Amino acid sequence: MTIITEILLFSFSLLLTIASFSVVTNKNPVHAVFYLILTFCLSAVLLFLFGVEFLALLFIVVYVGAIAVLFLFVVMMLDLRQSSGDSPDEYLYLELSLELSSVIFLVFLLFFAEPAILAANNFSTTNTFFYLEYINLLNDYSNIQVVGELLYTFFSPVFILRVISCCWL
Repeated sequence: MTIITEILLFSFSLLLTIASFSVVTNKNPVHAVFYLILTFCLSAVLLFLFGVEFLALLFIVVYVGAIAVLFLFVVMMLDLRQSSGDSPDEYLYLELSLELSSVIFLVFLLFFAEPAILAANNFSTTNTFFYLEYINLLNDYSNIQVVGELLYTFFSPVFILRVISCCWL
């Protein structure tokens, strides 16, 4: 990776973090949807930088072109006013979301930390981290085959936890 690519990567990552934080903290729902569209576009730019062109174009077409624009039209048609922010349940929701995200973070940490510690204790040339073996796949398959292989083999526990958390919430 060249220095220009790294600078672009870090700058777009910083912009993506700011835009995604603005989606959830903005009181005006129309502005929040605009930040959501910006978040999807910046994610597509990062995917282009990583060389995953298919997913980048898919993000733009599906998320920006269909879902986010639909959200924008619905929000504008409903004519939602800005929330006052004086809800008594606001701090309860904040506390519950912090507890839930801490539990999910600890589960991910335990899932990835145990194999890494075991592999570090018995490190040799043949013993590598199981989640780093996907680099060997990059030379043999196309982008979409690599994404499918990663999602359903190496990162299947993460994918299953994400599906469960989406269904639960």
